[in-house]
Order: sequence, then structure tokens, then C-alpha cells
Amino acid sequence: MYSLKPIYQRTIVAVIIALNIVANFFLKIPTPTGFISLVEVGIFLMSWLFGRRAGGITGALTGFLIDLISGYPQWMLFSMIIHGSEGWLIGLLTRKNARLINKLISIIGGGLIMVGGYFISGIILQLWNHVTLNAALTITFAEIFGNCLQVAIGAGIALILLPILERNFRNQSNIFK
Repeated sequence: MYSLKPIYQRTIVAVIIALNIVANFFLKIPTPTGFISLVEVGIFLMSWLFGRRAGGITGALTGFLIDLISGYPQWMLFSMIIHGSEGWLIGLLTRKNARLINKLISIIGGGLIMVGGYFISGIILQLWNHVTLNAALTITFAEIFGNCLQVAIGAGIALILLPILERNFRNQSNIFK
């Protein structure tokens, strides 16, 4: 007999990706080189609930599509790699039935991937635009606070939503990881 677990998980991941894109399209704060969004909410939730594969797919597709729709195509591939890696690492660092400390470790690990990834890619894009290295570093350093804030707010909202989703999904057969 075929299990419905993979179909159910994939459906939830697809719905979260769609919700993530819609929410981020309307709820974003512009910055000098891009924007701050709530993309991390879906990435953290899918990574914590379903593991590294679901987190990586959610991050990659959400990051890529949000940049495409929002008019930042120069960031699409960077966002796909950064947010995909972030989701994968969060899922890797989170054990099933993880305690808060384990989730905090995954937040820090995922946050380092996101902030570091955008720092490096920001420098690359600034240099590609023929900006001096000193100017590229200055511009990119200015984005670090916003990126850290994006991770912290996204993780905070995800931590609030996680017990609600777990309680609602608990009624279904064992769909987690």
C-alpha cells in the first residue's frame, strides 16, 4: 500500500511556498540594495517540521521567485542558493522533537548562512556594477543589520506559529520527517 505521507508533506510545502511568496510580495521593507522580508518564516517552519529537504526546497523556490516577482532579478540565483542552503542547514541541525536550544542553534546556523551569503553576494554584485571595493564593502556592511533583523523576526514568528501547526498536523498520521 502506498503511503500518503510524501504527498501530504509536498502539498503542505507547496502551500507554504505560495503563502510565503504572497506575504513577502506585500510585506517587505525596501533597503538601498534590496528589501527585508518575512521569507525566513516559511523556511524555518518547513525545516523544523519536515527536515532539510523541505527546508531547502522552500528556501530555494521562495527566494528565487520573490526576487523575480519583486523586480530584483540580479539577486535571484544568489537568493536561491542562499535561502536553499539556509533551509537545508536548519533542517539538518534540527532533530525530531527538538527542544528550544536545538532550534536556537538552527536559527544561528541558518542566520549565518543567510547573512554571510548576502554579504558575499552583495560585494559581488556591487563590484559587478563597477563600484570600488571600499564602496562595495561599505554598502554591503550597511545591509548586515537588516539581514540579521530579517532572520530574527522570521525565526520569532516561526517559533510562535510552530506549536499551532504541530497541533493541527498531529491529527494527521505521522507526517513529520
